[in-house]
Amino acid sequence: MRSFLLAVTAVLLAAPVEAAPKVKFPYEATVEAEEVYVRSGAGSTKYYPTAKLRRGEKVVVHRHDPGGWFMIAPPPGSFSWVPAKYVQKSSAHRGVITANNVAIRVGSFESDIRDVYQRTLAENDEVRIIGEKMLPPETGPGQPELWYRIEPPRGEWRWVPGQAVAPVQLGGLTAGEDPFVAPETDGSPRRSPASRGAHDSSTSFETPLTDETTKEYTAGDTSFGAPLESALSNRPLVRKGGKPEKRQNRKQDDLLDELDRLDVRFRSILDKGPLEWDFDQLERDYVALRAESGSPNIERMIDTRLDRIAGYRKVNSDESELARIQDETSRRDAELAEIQRRQEAQLTSARKPQFDGAGIVNRAALHRRGAPRYALLNQSGKVLAYLVPTPGVDLERWIGRAAGVTGPRAPNPELKADQITVNRLTPVQLTP
Repeated sequence: MRSFLLAVTAVLLAAPVEAAPKVKFPYEATVEAEEVYVRSGAGSTKYYPTAKLRRGEKVVVHRHDPGGWFMIAPPPGSFSWVPAKYVQKSSAHRGVITANNVAIRVGSFESDIRDVYQRTLAENDEVRIIGEKMLPPETGPGQPELWYRIEPPRGEWRWVPGQAVAPVQLGGLTAGEDPFVAPETDGSPRRSPASRGAHDSSTSFETPLTDETTKEYTAGDTSFGAPLESALSNRPLVRKGGKPEKRQNRKQDDLLDELDRLDVRFRSILDKGPLEWDFDQLERDYVALRAESGSPNIERMIDTRLDRIAGYRKVNSDESELARIQDETSRRDAELAEIQRRQEAQLTSARKPQFDGAGIVNRAALHRRGAPRYALLNQSGKVLAYLVPTPGVDLERWIGRAAGVTGPRAPNPELKADQITVNRLTPVQLTP
């Protein structure tokens, strides 16, 4: 079977681009090698192993990537890491993300390494918890932190060498669309499909991102497929009737390395709050790389990133408008709080005996068991304190009336407000 695949590969490389077979994705494939490492990205040195598959095991292939790597769904046993501080457990094996832009780290069966992340989760996203462990900080010294081992979220992928697997049915190679087959040349540039939006559940980029892109992982690595990959990477692409490759075009490996570096910058921008996002220079760098690539595949990959920048810019604009409204509301609340402070100060100094609170008595809008039923409001309807009557004090007849309240007053942390145990009420006239 391996010899057959080598022959097929040679024929495809020698054929015109317009005649390249297309693949219908996703499709099921079987591992043909004795054993093969599943990796966190498309590369045998930059990305660490996440699992090991043996001959006969099956995978689901979703894409063919440059360099002979196949992007697959995480096989059984795969897992990811998330800091426990960003998860609110709803049951023993379920949790909800409590913040935005939480990076989900790809786990490894060999160690606790977690350098690679492909996507982030947002507040209220659900995760399935399959374990937990105290892990050292990701960078620098510090106390160990609790991390949850979770099922890989949707849109997270793994990679295997393409020559290590074979389709279950070769007929699957005759239809569909392979995103890395060169497009038919009609004289016009080809853009990627429309952007899915800033918070699409799919992975943000075609290649995963690492915190340290220069790190190499060679321990225990398999050499299966290395000679073929080397041979293919050095072999020229034959195009019948086409123009020869421009010599000034950079090598694809260099272009992909530069694209990785730009992607790391993209992620570092997204790690900040939306109001701090600045995509201008990054966008110019993507456009410049696209202009010098000379590769339809890389152009499509960069187009995807440019579409996502446009989506994130819309989020940035919405967040800026929301921040402006919140700022205006905060200023207004501060003004009302100052008015309330002056009113209470006037009531306190003008009347003897001094009251422990003064305002309009009303029913509290709390529906918890055991919560106070009454509240003291200012003239704008803001809660000044919650009221609990002592035996013999009837607050119902004071509903809607202005009163000075006398009784012990203490903070209630659960309600985030003061609570007054009412001994006596006195009619008062509130100052506007």
